[in-house]
Amino acid sequence: MKIRVPGTSANLGAGFDLLGLALSIYNSFEITLKNPGEVQDETDNLVVKAFGYFYAQQGMNPPAIDVRITGDVPVSRGLGSSATCIVAGLMAANELSGLNLSKFELLSMAADLEGHGDNVSAALFGALTMYYQGHLLRKRVSPLLTFYALIPDYIQSTEASRKALSRTLVIEDAVQNMAATVLTIESLVEGDVELLKRLPQDTLHEARRMAKIPGALSIKETLQNQGRVFLSGSGSTLLFIADQSFKNPLVFEGYKVCALSVDEEGAVYEP
Repeated sequence: MKIRVPGTSANLGAGFDLLGLALSIYNSFEITLKNPGEVQDETDNLVVKAFGYFYAQQGMNPPAIDVRITGDVPVSRGLGSSATCIVAGLMAANELSGLNLSKFELLSMAADLEGHGDNVSAALFGALTMYYQGHLLRKRVSPLLTFYALIPDYIQSTEASRKALSRTLVIEDAVQNMAATVLTIESLVEGDVELLKRLPQDTLHEARRMAKIPGALSIKETLQNQGRVFLSGSGSTLLFIADQSFKNPLVFEGYKVCALSVDEEGAVYEP
């Protein structure tokens, strides 16, 4: 069985742990059953863990599997590598078990495994998503926009990054983030780059996390009049969004630049 899952960019500024965007960068998973009686290995493999979690939730014993992963989604760079593994494991279990649960039913399990639903919802359904406590919003993104992933060599641990975040928020900052989240969705759906440029700044996480990534704040300042730079997930990748007239070469020392588009399909079984 082969499964292709898109990489994702989560948060998009103020949409902390809520917003996810599927991108045209992919991991492919080839999953095969082992011979009867063979013991499962690779217990630290997220695909295997998700596969086993699915069976456990159904009160079933999982068969042993082999997993082969190929693709372009970098690890620990804020492009949803772990989400691709979780989604692939759940989809493989769903198919091999014969239960044929819906993607929405898989999403609940994926969010439990990931700890939040931003990356996994986009990876499963494609496009722009928001998932919270069983509620899914999915929106198509305007074709007027163009996307660039600026991927540094620098690795940023999500766990370590979360420890640096403040646990308190004043009401004015909370209101600002609510407004920014709504306006982010509007700007992406409508393809309104001018609105993207004017979005209120996130007050929860982005500035603190960007400050730890070499060159990130400078890049954001350099590009602020041409589009919007978001931290992708917890980093270290930056996501730059502009309109289709943007032609300037993006060259930044220590960064690999990938021109991407929005993936509208989400995770799929491949022939």
